[in-house]
Amino acid sequence: MFAAAARAIAANARSYATAAAGVSAEEAHAAHATVTWKRISLFVAFPAVLLATANAVAAHEEHHDYIAYPHLRIRNKAFPWSDSDHSLFHNPHTNH
Repeated sequence: MFAAAARAIAANARSYATAAAGVSAEEAHAAHATVTWKRISLFVAFPAVLLATANAVAAHEEHHDYIAYPHLRIRNKAFPWSDSDHSLFHNPHTNH
């Protein structure tokens, strides 16, 4: 009973021209878009990352000697831990 009603509704339903070819056209578009984005990733993004990395490595300069200017590290009150001259996040290797 339900199958006959479903067939009757399907037979009278309006069909669109893109409904029959829509699946294959959509799949073709998806395949083309996938190939396009793979090519963009390989030929644009990957070389751009390599060039940016090379630029960053080439532009890297060593740290200069620290100059203790009098306006730096003004301490009006000592820090509450053992070494009151350095902040809590002081790194002796990196900070001066």
